[in-house]
Amino acid sequence: MTPATLAWSATLFCVVFSARMADGFLRASPRLFTVMALFACNWAVLLPYYGMPADVPRPELLSALGGFLSIYAGGLLMLHAHQPHGPAPDVVTWQVIGVNLLLLVAVESALAIPGPQGAHLFGLSHHQTELAIGLLLVIAGFVAIAKGIKDLAGTLAFCVLAVILAGYAALEAKFAWQEWENVGTTIIPELYLYVFAAAKIIYTVTFGSIVAYKGMTDEDRTDPANGRPRIGHWILLFLHIRHPHHHSA
Repeated sequence: MTPATLAWSATLFCVVFSARMADGFLRASPRLFTVMALFACNWAVLLPYYGMPADVPRPELLSALGGFLSIYAGGLLMLHAHQPHGPAPDVVTWQVIGVNLLLLVAVESALAIPGPQGAHLFGLSHHQTELAIGLLLVIAGFVAIAKGIKDLAGTLAFCVLAVILAGYAALEAKFAWQEWENVGTTIIPELYLYVFAAAKIIYTVTFGSIVAYKGMTDEDRTDPANGRPRIGHWILLFLHIRHPHHHSA
């Protein structure tokens, strides 16, 4: 298996895992089901990025779209934490932030209009504007996800996820810095492919497990007879051998 194939496979795993968390555990929680569906889509939009030939420039704005999906997923987590049952009276601030940041993706092409002497607006090339906007939305998405987990699951879960996201954000920033002077992202160094693959899986498994645990029904979470976690039951739910309870927790 080549490094690029491994990176693509890791991203596909994140799509499948996130979708299974939604379908296997969160049918009784529509907002959290949507959170995991958006999270799965966040990874799905990156599949073409890793599936392109090495000599074809990769669209860095795909990560920006993924960042927007993460921002909105984080907003839904906050909304659910504040109003777990019944309709919410209003959207949360991060949902508004996400919608407005999405406009950066729409106007990115305008930022690359050639200026005098062949320069670009703000002195940035088309590739650099893609990297900058992508990094901005990815980090904003991480912040929204971390804030949402803190509201939903408490300080301990937040601290665990924050450490993972800090490492992931540093990796994204380092990659953007390395690619900054290039004409476009074509061949990704093998080390980055391996590390990004590992980071995606660790992030997805941690985030998905926290959301699923908090969102599943009491009957699915613990054994009514002894109050212990139903780990075997969770495995069967994930594998779609059993079906989750559908009434509210």
